[in-house]
Amino acid sequence: MWGAEGASHDRIPDSRCMAVLPLRWHEILPADARAAGEIGAASMKALPHLPKCGLCNFHVRGNWEEHRQACLAIRRERSRIWRRNNPEKWAAAQRRARRVQRPRYLANKKLQWAISTGKITKPDCCENCKTVTPPRRLQGHHEDYTKPLEVIWLCDSCHKARHRATA
Repeated sequence: MWGAEGASHDRIPDSRCMAVLPLRWHEILPADARAAGEIGAASMKALPHLPKCGLCNFHVRGNWEEHRQACLAIRRERSRIWRRNNPEKWAAAQRRARRVQRPRYLANKKLQWAISTGKITKPDCCENCKTVTPPRRLQGHHEDYTKPLEVIWLCDSCHKARHRATA
């Protein structure tokens, strides 16, 4: 299908139903807006009551979860194609990421080892908001990766807030 002549490179098949999903924003707008030639900012004003997707920034009609899954599938496919067409750039990016993330990776591994051997035990509440949280749901936050066993135990929402505050 994809190697055939006339195959559209602007569309990617959805594996769930083999339907073809639109990748251009004007294909998502209602047919009457396209027919009237109102493609652009004017046609987007006609859809303020519809929620916007955080992945593609388009107004969503119908099943929200289905749209989200389709957006994710499209992004995965585009990334896969880019990686296949740019192997040198992909390898260089991976090397840079490993070099930058290495201290974080090592600190997390050392913390996991300390927890599994019993050298460190997780508390039963978040250190920030003091809500009782099961230990399996608490996350260790490193302020300094050179001190892998010095962590702040946070619930998911506090951990995300901490990272947003430091970003």
